[in-house]
Amino acid sequence: MARLKAHKKQTDFMNDISDMETKIATEGLIKNNAQRQQHSNFANQLLNNKELREKAGGHVLGMIKAIYLARMPP
Repeated sequence: MARLKAHKKQTDFMNDISDMETKIATEGLIKNNAQRQQHSNFANQLLNNKELREKAGGHVLGMIKAIYLARMPP
């Protein structure tokens, strides 16, 4: 009987760990997707706003690099 309780306790513990791993992985995906969307939005803003491009880049090559980096996935 004690063995059965110990086994159940261990099984419950392992299930809790598995659930936590799934939760952490899901939160990571949500964060990455949000960052990707922010980068995409910023890239579109850079493409459509010369003043923002100038601020982000500082000069012509900097503007091109800023647009390139904003469009890259995180």
